Amino acid sequence: MIEENLAELFETPQEKFTIPSLEFPSDIALDSKNDIYIVDSHNHRILKLDLNGHFKLCFGRQGMEQGNFLYPQSIAIDQFDNIFISDLNNNRIQVFSPVGE
Repeated sequence: MIEENLAELFETPQEKFTIPSLEFPSDIALDSKNDIYIVDSHNHRILKLDLNGHFKLCFGRQGMEQGNFLYPQSIAIDQFDNIFISDLNNNRIQVFSPVGE
C-alpha cells in the first residue's frame, strides 16, 4: 500500500495515515462482542470495526511472513474469538487473537 511505503520512507508511524478504502472485500464475520471483521483482500489486511462502523483495529500487510497476507480470502471466528484467515496465495490458514496477534 502507498501509505505503508510513505510511512517507511519518511519514518512516520503508519497510524498517522488515514486508512484507505476497502479494495475487494471478500468476507465478513462477527465475534462474540459483535465486533465486525472485514477481509480486505487486495489491501492484504483485516479490519475490525464496532457495530456502528467505527474503526477499532487493522492488521496484516502484503508479504509472506507470519502475520502478512497475499490476498486473504475468508475469515472464521471460533467461540473464543480466535480469528482464522485463509491466506490464498501463501497457501495457508493463519490464526490470530482478537487483537490481531
